Amino acid sequence: MLSVFQTPGQLFDVLQFQGNSLAAFSSDELPERPRFLFENQTAKLRAFVWRQTNAEEFFAKVQQVGAANSKAILATSSSFQSGVVTYARSKGIGLIRSPDPKTLHWELRRSPSASTTASSPRYSIEAALTAPEDVGGPFDLYFLTKARPTNSLWEFFLDLLTDGTVSDDVVLSVLNNHRRPASSTVAFLEKTDLETRALQVLKRIGYERGMVDLNAICAHEQKISGLTVLRPPIQSDLSMRRAVLGSITFQPPAIELFNQPTPHLGRERFTLAHELAHWFLDHRIYLVREFCEQTDIDSQSISGVADSDIDRLEFQANFFASCLLMPRQTILEVFLDTTRMLSISDRGFGPLYVDDQPGNLRNYNMTVARIANELHVSRKACSIRLVELGLLTDERVKSRRG
Repeated sequence: MLSVFQTPGQLFDVLQFQGNSLAAFSSDELPERPRFLFENQTAKLRAFVWRQTNAEEFFAKVQQVGAANSKAILATSSSFQSGVVTYARSKGIGLIRSPDPKTLHWELRRSPSASTTASSPRYSIEAALTAPEDVGGPFDLYFLTKARPTNSLWEFFLDLLTDGTVSDDVVLSVLNNHRRPASSTVAFLEKTDLETRALQVLKRIGYERGMVDLNAICAHEQKISGLTVLRPPIQSDLSMRRAVLGSITFQPPAIELFNQPTPHLGRERFTLAHELAHWFLDHRIYLVREFCEQTDIDSQSISGVADSDIDRLEFQANFFASCLLMPRQTILEVFLDTTRMLSISDRGFGPLYVDDQPGNLRNYNMTVARIANELHVSRKACSIRLVELGLLTDERVKSRRG
């Protein structure tokens, strides 16, 4: 069915975005207001794939019923064949791919694509438009205009309104004049604040030392807030395709831990702690749902520097999880006990030093293995925490670059 809209804002409502308006451009900056002719397969069968013949039929409709200043837009939640992409560019048709929300890595309360002018790399967007599988990632929309592929709803409509003839500098100038600059809306939290909040959670269950009982934390939280933790016996298709370790939804509050082909206690505990962190840090303000993948855990940073809202949310969750599973005082005591037992002393390079020398590697492996086993965490998570606390100096990467 062909739908006609007089403003980008009307189309914006149809695509079910919230809290954003596109009627902010004045007549002296943009051409005469066009009509947007919109064909949407998003609400139909997800097996539908836009083919070039479909696009040609649609464009013929536009030419029959549209005025001279009509703008054609094709939208789908599945994918476009590569021929459609080429044809759309040649005819100035706008393309939109809106992935199923269930496949999004992060489902935010505000549309990332509607609230920023940032985008994924060009090749990544073009690949997402034609990929037959579900598309994850930080953005909820993938666009193509005659001028460019983009994740920004603002750039998409401005390109359509100007037929892609306006330079990037002018595009940015118009966008900046009519919307607040893109900035992080996720509250910044100091590491000390995150650590204090983790200790408050431990205090509620009477924690003293040793392995942290996450089941006790979950049971306590279920009593006071209704948060449930589910462990599906069979891994879902989605988690198998994307190596999803766990997820959290906030309405109703629930954490899921997905079975993995190779069980790993440390990884499972960190996944649960990561999702609990989103809960205890009130990330429900920003998130509807989040999926935790191995890459989220692997990308733990100790710098605290975050380039985006999502980076900040994930850093906070990882750091909180680390503090929850390896409280500062506990890991310090276990570290000192272990290094004394192994007769490891500070030789001027730090309490525990590792490079590519066999002796240093042996000391490192034995120390980290013992601490990780006692606290039931992975060796990688243990190493990251030791570096953060200044107990481990890891020169292996530097020595290889040297």
